[in-house]
Amino acid sequence: MDIRKEELLKIMEDSTRLAMERAAAGNELARLGDPRLEVMTTEHMQFCRIPEGEFLMGEKLEKVNLPEFFISRYPITNAQFTDFVNARGYQQKSYWAEAEEVGYWKVGVVKGRWDGDNERRTAPADYGEPSNLLNHPVVGVSWYEALAFSHWLDEKLRKTGGFHVFSEEQIWEFDEGYRVGLPDEAQWEKAARGTDGREYPWEGDYFSTNNANTWETSIGATSAVGCFPGGASPYGVLEMSGNVSEWTTWDDRKRIVIRGGSFDRSYRGFALCAYRADWSYPDFGNRYGGFRVVVSPVLLS
Repeated sequence: MDIRKEELLKIMEDSTRLAMERAAAGNELARLGDPRLEVMTTEHMQFCRIPEGEFLMGEKLEKVNLPEFFISRYPITNAQFTDFVNARGYQQKSYWAEAEEVGYWKVGVVKGRWDGDNERRTAPADYGEPSNLLNHPVVGVSWYEALAFSHWLDEKLRKTGGFHVFSEEQIWEFDEGYRVGLPDEAQWEKAARGTDGREYPWEGDYFSTNNANTWETSIGATSAVGCFPGGASPYGVLEMSGNVSEWTTWDDRKRIVIRGGSFDRSYRGFALCAYRADWSYPDFGNRYGGFRVVVSPVLLS
C-alpha cells in the first residue's frame, strides 16, 4: 500500500486524533483512492453478526426478542451504490416493484414529488464534495432507491454464495431462508445498542463529539466511513449515531422511520439509540440521509 495512504488510514483509525483531523484524512484518502475493499466494493463489504436473543428497546426499555441477523458494518457508500448504478440497477424492473406501483420508477428512471427532486434521475442526487466522495455514505437516495439496491444485492449475494462477516475469518454462506433488505426498527436498534439498554452505541451513557459526526462535532458534512472508531456498537457496527440518518422500514402508522441522527441539524438527542421521532415519505431524499442493509430471516420481511 502507498505510504501516504497508510498514514491517512492510521489517522482515521486513531481515536486520540481530533474528529476534524480524522474527517480531513478520510477526504484526502478518497481523492488518492481508498484501498479498503470492504468500503469500496460490494464484493468485500462487511456484515456484523447480531446474535439471537432479547434486548431492551425504546425509552421504556421493553424486552424484544429477535432471531440472528447480520447488518452492514458501515452505511452503504457511494462506491458500493455506484456498483448498483453501473450494473444498470436503475434499468432493471425486477428491483423496483414497490416504486413502480406508486409511479416513482418508470422505464429506468426515478422521480420524486418534492421541489429539488423534480428531474428524472438514473443515479443518486449529487450534492458535490465531500458528499459524493466514494468512501462517504451515499446520500440523496429515496427509500425506494435504497430498497432497490437491497433487492439487487440479494440477487448478487445469492450468485456469489455468501458474504464477509466482520471479525470472523470466513464467508457466511447465503442461506435460502435469509434475504437482504432494509433493517426494521428493532433490528436497527439492537445492532446499535446491544442488550444492556445503553443510550449511545458506545459504552457509557454520555455523548462524545469524538464518537459521532453530529451538529456538535462541527464537521458540517458527511465523513468517510470509519472515521469514528470510538463510536462502534457492542457488535462492531460503526456510525449508527451521526454521519447520515438511515432509512428503516414502515412503522405501524405506515410511515418510514429514520434512525441515527446525522451531521446536519441533528443534535446529540437525535443520535440516541432509542430516538425515533423522525420520519419521512418513501420518495424523498436529502443531503444527510443514507441507509444500510441487513441479511435476515425471511420471516422478518
